[in-house]
Amino acid sequence: MKVTYASFGESVGFVATVTHSIQDAADEAGVELSVLDNQNDAATAVDNARQAATTQPDVFIEYSGNADSNSRIASLMADADIPVIAVQYPIEGAPLFAIDNTRVGQVGGEYLADAAQDKFGDATPAALIVTLPQGGPIQLDRSDGAKEAISEVYPDIEFSEVDSRSDAAVGRQLAADFLTSHPDEPVIIWTHVDSVALGVVAAVEASGRDDVLVMSTGGDAAAFPEIRKAGTPLVGTVGLFPETWGPVLIDLAERVAAGDDVPDVTRPEKIEVISADNIDELYPE
Repeated sequence: MKVTYASFGESVGFVATVTHSIQDAADEAGVELSVLDNQNDAATAVDNARQAATTQPDVFIEYSGNADSNSRIASLMADADIPVIAVQYPIEGAPLFAIDNTRVGQVGGEYLADAAQDKFGDATPAALIVTLPQGGPIQLDRSDGAKEAISEVYPDIEFSEVDSRSDAAVGRQLAADFLTSHPDEPVIIWTHVDSVALGVVAAVEASGRDDVLVMSTGGDAAAFPEIRKAGTPLVGTVGLFPETWGPVLIDLAERVAAGDDVPDVTRPEKIEVISADNIDELYPE
């Protein structure tokens, strides 16, 4: 069986881990796999799909975040009579493998709020939500889930929301500005991705404050040294465990190629906060 996989963008550590997992699973299953890099670019994703269509794989796995390009990709693959599996972002007519992003936000928000109660007692903290609105429903569902869970613990809390533009330097400046504007109250900061969270943590550490807690999302290995560091404001990251996605996706591809019925949506089973308490168990050094 031949499978072509178009990656969201190999420059992103999380995505590269997904790709390695798919490659390992394909090797294990004896599946012939070709990998294309969409480079987080809509035009490149369409070009890659057009290239893939000419090679006639049994299944095309697409990981692309642009709705317009995904619509064009759906048409290209339908014309070529090639079944598609969509990763994270829907493609018309294709089964979807995607995280429950609302749940991801809820898990992180609940953990952050509980940590704040342990540290700050009854005081309601100021809350900063660092998100990526242009990321569409995935990012909005995550931030909404986080706010919902935090509000369960702090019913009267007020949220300030900012756009990181998925840039660690922007995240650092936004966090620094928020800390400056809230000098006399404890602060909690929820972030949508680990790379930005590390910029936020840098701002907290530069401020010298010990009344700030940060929660991240993703489970990228780049955040692990910070989580292991004593006294860090980073209480954890919601692990999405991308290294486990490959076997599920290759199994789905085999079933799709065989003409079997598959669910409209398949969820990764493992979502868990990675913190100082469990990181050595989950990811031994």
